[in-house]
Amino acid sequence: MIEHKLERSAADLQEIDYLLYGPREGAGYLSFGLKAKPPAPKRQYNRTHQLADLIEATQAIRSGVPSGRPPARTTRSWHQHGGARPKATIEDAQCLWLGKFPAKDDRFNMQRIEFATLDLARDGVNVAKARLQPVGESDVLMLQRFDRDHTENGYLRIGLVSGLTVLDCSDSPLDRARYIYPLLADNLRRWSESRKRTAPNSSGGWSSMQP
Repeated sequence: MIEHKLERSAADLQEIDYLLYGPREGAGYLSFGLKAKPPAPKRQYNRTHQLADLIEATQAIRSGVPSGRPPARTTRSWHQHGGARPKATIEDAQCLWLGKFPAKDDRFNMQRIEFATLDLARDGVNVAKARLQPVGESDVLMLQRFDRDHTENGYLRIGLVSGLTVLDCSDSPLDRARYIYPLLADNLRRWSESRKRTAPNSSGGWSSMQP
């Protein structure tokens, strides 16, 4: 998405470009800019009535829209947030949600599958609040962001760490053998003050550490 925004190829960009032009609503405390004063937390976000435009923009960018041709009339807050699918932050009812969009080459309704998986996990795992938002013949999976707190001055950041940080792993195939819940739960006991919330529960699931 950064390459599309800057109309430059990845080969022409350096690491500092990704830091400076990355999304301001990314997870975590860190943000980068050319000025010492950070931007105000109050800003405008995409809204649910723009989801059709956002789906159009997603599919156009993935299909390789020529530079200089905006794929939608009004889109803000584009970012990847990791993973293969483009996502966008959506504001609804004084909450920020992460919208995950369909792709043209999907063989199944991936949003419904992920929503059902989260719903099944909810009995034993502390998962994010989620809902499906119908848009025409498509669905957008809406995941409520737990790393932002709404105030009258805007959305304030809440600190967090990723599972990879707790496991001391990188996003590399060499480390994936350590992507296991028992090891995560064991490490969480050393990170969290609420040990009971990070231990296996009575249903056999695992509770996650909240900020």
